[in-house]
Amino acid sequence: MKKYFSILLLLCLTCILPAQKVLEDNDIAQNWTLTDINGQSYTLYDYLNQNKVVVLYFFDASVAPCWTYHQTNALQDLQIQYGAGAKDSVQVFYIESNLATSVNNIQGNLDGGQGAWMVTGDYTTNNPVPIINLTGNNSQIFSDYRLADYPLVITICPERVIKIAGLRTTAQHVALYSDPDICQRQCDCAKDLAIVKYFGPNYSCSDHMFHPRIMVQNLGKDTINHFQIKYDYCGPPCAINVPIFTMADSEIFMTLAPFDTALITLDTYFLSDPGYMKAHAFLYPGNLDTPRSLNNTLYFSTSFPLVLPETDTTVIFKLNTDQYGEEIIWNLQGSNNEIIMSGGPYPNLPDTGVTEHIIPLNLEKGECYKITIFDTFGDGICCDNGHGSYQLVDSDGTVLIAGGTSFLEAKVQFRVHDPNFATSVAPIFSEKVAVYPVPAQNDLIIQLEQQPKHFIAKIVDINGKLVKTWESDKAKQFIDISELNSGIYLLHLSFDGTNYTQKIAIIH
Repeated sequence: MKKYFSILLLLCLTCILPAQKVLEDNDIAQNWTLTDINGQSYTLYDYLNQNKVVVLYFFDASVAPCWTYHQTNALQDLQIQYGAGAKDSVQVFYIESNLATSVNNIQGNLDGGQGAWMVTGDYTTNNPVPIINLTGNNSQIFSDYRLADYPLVITICPERVIKIAGLRTTAQHVALYSDPDICQRQCDCAKDLAIVKYFGPNYSCSDHMFHPRIMVQNLGKDTINHFQIKYDYCGPPCAINVPIFTMADSEIFMTLAPFDTALITLDTYFLSDPGYMKAHAFLYPGNLDTPRSLNNTLYFSTSFPLVLPETDTTVIFKLNTDQYGEEIIWNLQGSNNEIIMSGGPYPNLPDTGVTEHIIPLNLEKGECYKITIFDTFGDGICCDNGHGSYQLVDSDGTVLIAGGTSFLEAKVQFRVHDPNFATSVAPIFSEKVAVYPVPAQNDLIIQLEQQPKHFIAKIVDINGKLVKTWESDKAKQFIDISELNSGIYLLHLSFDGTNYTQKIAIIH
């Protein structure tokens, strides 16, 4: 039996095409003002500012799964039980997203010249939810919300954060937005700085290089002008809540009005081992935790991608769909999460079986990619209706990556090796000392476990010449290397009877 739920399958791959981003959990909802089929105008932020949850149902009146979900009455009952006139905590909107659809079609009728495929049913009868019919005049929401497939249900929390809700029952929708970890809502306090989302990626694409980026949001009632972002490295093998060392600690001056968001990007760092990271936001003055201390801390994991040989710059992506190929669409994303290639839906088969789709991919050395496979019915491409699968195969026929057996979600990360990248240069990460970032540009940071009695750092070039000496008695050192030429150097550290020697790279 088919289920009408959206399922994502993540698989990292490579290629190059026109850019388009995918709507994701924790994206920030753009404001809109739209008019329903009865002439009533609505503005999204008017509802969010009243601390209400907004649920949007994007549908196509000509698509059968959209009509099937409408007939469950899940969203109609949500509006009746929790909308205006009841608990008044939710507002649901139907948004017909096929620009060729008329109000007549939404009411279950054909326009002149349309085929029977246009008829699914009357969405207006006994429906308390406002219905908005998108046309060319109000289609900005397509780009703002990156619409691609229907049916789609999203929940927008009062703090403007989007959650991909899926085709839930009424009770499941209520449970979703009632979870304080899902919808945080505005704090009844002056200042509340929350970490909304980590933008990673959670893997390091370029040989252990880590790019920490997070989105913060002011969920308090007053403006925030001064805060701090701190990143800790937590393993392995240490416990997730026991940091080994602090990778970054940045004081930030920025104006955030209530509900404002900001993407905070810090320096690039080198990770010698995968593991857990902790991002923590503090308020100034006083380096204070926010009133709701749980929302200003975010844990995430890091991993390293599968590295393919540098000769594998041309590979084949094989996608084997089951009987219901029309349920399958996919897109290919680069390391910046922009869509660069897409495919599907595919023709159905008359009976159980598999159809093979061959997609050539031209890979770039050193770059990371992922492909997302969507099953609009949510029952996967294997196994009741045919044993679908996916493979990545090189030019010699060698299978590099394979999967698909009874999956609902799978994720593989890889890149093609770049011989020009020096992987032998790594930072020092130990219980006593951390040296980063590597490569370094203007400053080399040395973090000791405790304040030393005396500390000496010496930098020697590849010819053995001493080019920099630094002495201090502080636990954290910032060594200015801006005057040194780009290249590979040896770093010698000596403090309290401990000595380290390590290669470092400087790139300007």
